[in-house]
Amino acid sequence: MSGSYTKMRWLPRGSWTAAVLAGLGAGMTGPAIGAEPAAAPPAARPVPAPILVVDAQGLVREREANKVVDTTRDALARSGTAPLYAPAAIQEIALREATMTALQKSLDIRRSGLNKSIAERALVEAEAVFDPVFVAALTTSIVRQFPRTEHPDNRFRPGTERVAVNRTDSHGVFTCTPSAAALTVGADAGQACYVVATSSAASYLNNNGTTAADFAPRSPVLAIQYNQERPEGYYPSQEDANPISKFAERNTETYTGSLSILQQLPWGSSLNLTLSTTRRQTYYPLNVYNGLGETFGVYYRPWFSQIIFGGTAPLPYTKNFGPTAIADTNVAIARTNIEAAEVDVRTVVNTTLLQVDTLYWSMVGTIQRLAVIADSLKSARQQRASIQRLFDQGFVTESDRQQAESQVANVQATQQQVFGEYVVLSERLRRLLDSNAEALYLPVGYRVLLEGIAKDVAEPKLTLNNPFYVRQAVAVRLASIVRDQRDAQTRPDLAAVGNMQFSQTGSYGYRNLGSSLREIGQPDQYVLTIGLLYQRPIGNRAAKAALAQSEHALNRQNLLLQQVELGVREEFEDARAALSSARKLVKINGRAAKLSQESYGGSLTLQDQGLVPSYESLNRLLTLLNARLAEIQARIDERVAESRLLASIGALAESYGERTAQTPEDRFRLARLRESGALQHFGGPL
Repeated sequence: MSGSYTKMRWLPRGSWTAAVLAGLGAGMTGPAIGAEPAAAPPAARPVPAPILVVDAQGLVREREANKVVDTTRDALARSGTAPLYAPAAIQEIALREATMTALQKSLDIRRSGLNKSIAERALVEAEAVFDPVFVAALTTSIVRQFPRTEHPDNRFRPGTERVAVNRTDSHGVFTCTPSAAALTVGADAGQACYVVATSSAASYLNNNGTTAADFAPRSPVLAIQYNQERPEGYYPSQEDANPISKFAERNTETYTGSLSILQQLPWGSSLNLTLSTTRRQTYYPLNVYNGLGETFGVYYRPWFSQIIFGGTAPLPYTKNFGPTAIADTNVAIARTNIEAAEVDVRTVVNTTLLQVDTLYWSMVGTIQRLAVIADSLKSARQQRASIQRLFDQGFVTESDRQQAESQVANVQATQQQVFGEYVVLSERLRRLLDSNAEALYLPVGYRVLLEGIAKDVAEPKLTLNNPFYVRQAVAVRLASIVRDQRDAQTRPDLAAVGNMQFSQTGSYGYRNLGSSLREIGQPDQYVLTIGLLYQRPIGNRAAKAALAQSEHALNRQNLLLQQVELGVREEFEDARAALSSARKLVKINGRAAKLSQESYGGSLTLQDQGLVPSYESLNRLLTLLNARLAEIQARIDERVAESRLLASIGALAESYGERTAQTPEDRFRLARLRESGALQHFGGPL
């Protein structure tokens, strides 16, 4: 760590973690604490800038106390009982430095920050549905027509009937007149007619209303006259399969371009505006020939345009109407997910601060216990030496000497156990800080905090500000949104649909595109279409199943909320009880340690006078050791209980700034943050 501790590029500006770090990093501009030689004189070393300790003498005392780590490690190494994984180097670290490093290096916080970024992008995506959509289309239609002649199979044709001049055919339909016979060629030229009757005379008369007939005519033509005789039989035929119209262009090309604006509105409604224009080959000659045989007046008007206004609106209390419309629900879900991501960051920060606090104060207590054990071990060895001299002079028994040896061994075993605990705590802190340094951490700059009065909270209702509870409350709200939306999906899907179309559809269009668009206000045709669209799956099983699923999910989240609330309240009550108990134990164990110290001093005096046996002094030494260890543990438990209490109400981050503010600059910056509402909004009760 170096430079300003508030420069974290991986966190978005204005985030809750950034506000916490701003509060914790007030006035911190110096370099990070590096590894220091254990043998350097405490007074000669400068005060590390990140500590910002006002009491320099307290720092000297802390460094003097921290020497016990080196002496204990060396002593255990000489005896062969030192932990194999105990690093040789040491590194001083203040509580603020440990806290800020943990926040900066926390992968959970980085991941939570990414979750918020993802949720913000999801909100942009959900809101983008309401952005206008521009659609442009261009289509081309090319038509080429070609004539085609087919030769189907031979067709049956009836033979002609020979009808002499002034005679009528056998059907009574056709009478051969001399003028009709004159059309005949061949041997019967002028003498007879050749005819095929297609209808009977009765049918013909019936059609004229003069007589009755048994059947209707098969053709409006009664008979066909031929100029020569045709025998009955099958004859080849030729058909025009694709006749070309005389009134339409044989080859046409049509080009259509359209521009549309689509707008999705809140509460399920939508609008659209489409402007399209078509260019096709359209020719209309007014006169082909005039009296002089000239062509004039050909119109070429290929441009046609139309404009369409349309819209869809779901009716009230239907499937896609109101805030439960799909687009609106997606926006609400995205916004709720952003809130959930922010609370997740608060949860991780709250947990990280509690972890750092617990480890740090445990290390402080362990070092103090090592110092007390070192003093007790020194006294025990002095007692052992004194008893050994008395044993050599014959004043005490072998039992007294062995008892002294066992007491020294017991204290050494306790020292080895406590040092192992310290190494484990240091290693856990190193992993929490994501540090690659192979060193034992030495806490410094904590005396003011340790000797201060622990903060208490008396209102259990503040437990509802716990980030775990707030996060679960957000989950309940999210499940409620989903449930309401799925409930709406079981309603009828009924929507009003309408559009207005203004079109140019005359016999011919306009000479150019500009003219066509200018005259769009004078359309050839106006069409208004209004309707209702209703659709519903038969049985609607999918929507009903989704609703049942969302109701179960909502009930589950509500039960989890109750469970979290009970757990948070229990954690609060446990922490408050632990804090109260630790405060009382500090006083009780303090008095006990003082009495044990007086008792041990008196026993040494009486032992020198030969009034009490040596084992009595050893027992009182052990009692003094336990009392001092209990007093230290009670002080550490008080600090840990305070952190647990603040964490249970979600106020640990705000209190952290207050607890670590040790200079006027720190306090001024925290006051400004509180005045601006940053700490109250991000760290204080909601």
